[in-house]
Amino acid sequence: MRRHRKLDASAAHFDARYAGFAVSARLGILEKEMDMNLFGGKKGIAVLAGLLAYLALVAAAQAQRADVRGFTCKEARAMLVEKRAAVLSTGPNTYDRFVIHEHYCPIGLTTKPAWVQTSDKQACKIGYTCVVDTDDDDRWWWLRRR
Repeated sequence: MRRHRKLDASAAHFDARYAGFAVSARLGILEKEMDMNLFGGKKGIAVLAGLLAYLALVAAAQAQRADVRGFTCKEARAMLVEKRAAVLSTGPNTYDRFVIHEHYCPIGLTTKPAWVQTSDKQACKIGYTCVVDTDDDDRWWWLRRR
């Protein structure tokens, strides 16, 4: 049977490094080494600047979405006719994509009339929304323009 030498407290400090862990033989514990230099140095500043730029772009994209409730029915329709397709807010935390014609929907989707609440009407037909086409009996699908 083999005997292992036991390290005493007077022995020199010994660290065996394996897979990011430092094993301290003198203390007899397993310590994880952490690199605390994530946001330090030039790379950290670049990461932080990129993160802040991303957050600014996300906030700007959300601010650009028009709220239908602030328009009259006629203004909302005119805006959709001008843009042909738009993502518009329909409530404080809701939005939808509205189109003026089926040609602005991806292949495999068809249109459904969209009614929204505007500042002057409770239900205003603004245009259409794209929905999954579930009509399996449509034998003239190949004649429709896309």
